Amino acid sequence: MELSKYLRDYSRTIAGKEQLLIAAYARALEVIPRQLCENAGFDATNILNKLRQKHSAGDGESLQICDVDQGSSVIFFCL
Repeated sequence: MELSKYLRDYSRTIAGKEQLLIAAYARALEVIPRQLCENAGFDATNILNKLRQKHSAGDGESLQICDVDQGSSVIFFCL
C-alpha cells in the first residue's frame, strides 16, 4: 500500500502517457491485498480504504497491514 501511495502521488506530478502508466501500476500493486481480503471473506473495498487512510495519515514509523483473522488493520512498529 505504501508503494502504491507513493506511485499515485508521483503520477500526479508528471504529464502524458507516463502518468497513466504509473497510475495503472500503482493500482496493480493493490490487487494482492484486495485478493487476500476477498479470499478471507471480508469486504475488500472497505478494508483497502481503511488501509489507504492509515497509510496517508501515518507517521512513517509504523506499518499498517490487514489482519485477515479479525478483518481490521494491525499496526507494526518499525525499529
